[in-house]
Amino acid sequence: MPMRNVKNYLEDLVKEIAREEIEKDPEMCKCETCFLDVVAYSLNRLEPMYAATDMGHAVTGVKLSLPQMRAKVLAVVLEAIKKVKENPRH
Repeated sequence: MPMRNVKNYLEDLVKEIAREEIEKDPEMCKCETCFLDVVAYSLNRLEPMYAATDMGHAVTGVKLSLPQMRAKVLAVVLEAIKKVKENPRH
């Protein structure tokens, strides 16, 4: 039986938005630890979007391209950045 990948597509979008927003914020630390803390905080507050089949991968890709999904992720990432700035672990 061929192996298929199971993937949480939300992780890629969270990382993309986190990078963009961290770059824009002059007060936010740019180290890897802070970046990963923002990503982890965000992913723990968003419902995962896993896909395992070709159809699931396609449908999930469409859902992630919707403006309201990007706005939802952006709001959570901005909250994460605020929390990490208040409590950096580095």
